Amino acid sequence: MIRKYDPHDLVELIGVWYDAAQIAHPFWSSEMFDRERRNISEQFLPIAETWVFEEEERVVGFIALLDNEVGGIFVSPTRQGRGIGRSLMDLARASRD
Repeated sequence: MIRKYDPHDLVELIGVWYDAAQIAHPFWSSEMFDRERRNISEQFLPIAETWVFEEEERVVGFIALLDNEVGGIFVSPTRQGRGIGRSLMDLARASRD
């Protein structure tokens, strides 16, 4: 199920981001991960229109939109390849010009 992000989702959303970012950016230092984690929660999420994909009452993916651009899209590595990212992108395309 796709639904609008709620601040109560922050811990799960950051968990999805962290798990996916570790695979995408294995060269990042722990300091870089810490800095980006703070940036996401303090700077990025407050200005983005964010939607989460929920399965079994857990956030397993999300997309953050900034105007007409995708600021970020992440899916839990254990849930990749199941159409979650496509569903989030379809939502973005349907809601923008």
